[in-house]
Amino acid sequence: MLINLELKGSVRERLDGLLELRVWLDGKRTSIYGRSEAELLQKFKILRRQRKKHTEKVVQPLATLYAWLDKWVSTYKADTVKPRTLSAIESCIKVHIKPNFADTHLNRLTPLQAEENLKQIKSSRMRQYTYQILNEAYKKALQLKLAKENPFAVVDVPQHKQKKGTPLTYEEQEQLKAALEGSPYKYYFLFLLYSGCRRCEGLSACWEDIDFSKKRIFIRGTKTELSQNHIPLFDNLADILQEIEPAERAGKIFPFQEHQVERAFNKLCPNHHIHDLRHTFATNCIEAGVELKAVQAWLRHANIGTTADTYAHATDKYLMQEAEKLNKK
Repeated sequence: MLINLELKGSVRERLDGLLELRVWLDGKRTSIYGRSEAELLQKFKILRRQRKKHTEKVVQPLATLYAWLDKWVSTYKADTVKPRTLSAIESCIKVHIKPNFADTHLNRLTPLQAEENLKQIKSSRMRQYTYQILNEAYKKALQLKLAKENPFAVVDVPQHKQKKGTPLTYEEQEQLKAALEGSPYKYYFLFLLYSGCRRCEGLSACWEDIDFSKKRIFIRGTKTELSQNHIPLFDNLADILQEIEPAERAGKIFPFQEHQVERAFNKLCPNHHIHDLRHTFATNCIEAGVELKAVQAWLRHANIGTTADTYAHATDKYLMQEAEKLNKK
């Protein structure tokens, strides 16, 4: 005998007198036995509650913001981005996201809360970077059905106006060189000044990258694939490298950490940032009459506009010299 209940299943009476409810729960065919329809319904409700609690326990570890960010980084970022990028993401989560965003359920963070929390981050650059990380993490959570919506999808992207660096003047370059005498960081900072390398590229440089016979040096790019290339081993660059006398010319040239060189440069040259040495190199090239296309190649920029807009500075002295050319003509 078949008995119809208001369930996605059916009930039949067995030969032994028991009623059997056959129903689908969580994608599995399940049978429930009882002596009456009321008992079947009661057992069904209990079993459904138990299954629901079990499902929630399985999903819960990834349902909160902090837990999901940790999982997102380890699963989807650790093996797909460069170590420096991974470190930046982890640092942003630790320093900016967790102190400013509560560890709430992914579905409970509203766009208004997201916007207000972002505004608590003082640096416009880090505010923008935090937005990018959270927006990307939520997009993945949506794909995995861990979140019902992405609150950052309707949040205005934080604006950040990049500040151009300032090259050291000739006098400042001479003052820096004098201050570097006796410093353990002397050759590292001169390496950046004479090569135009980024801070991390200088720290990544190895002795096997130097080819004195062919007068070139291979730069291990830390930003993009294009940043990894050969540049000439300029005479002043070759001179300082020849002055270094390591126990053996193998491994990294400069055994320093980022925070060490950053702190040291701030003391030696408080009015500039360490990246200004790259700007100074570009400016020295332009003032020496080097074609912009060559400067672009040495700085390893994909777009010459980046070289022209960001790094091609000109000092007042150089501009006056150029003006004299026109005067004479």
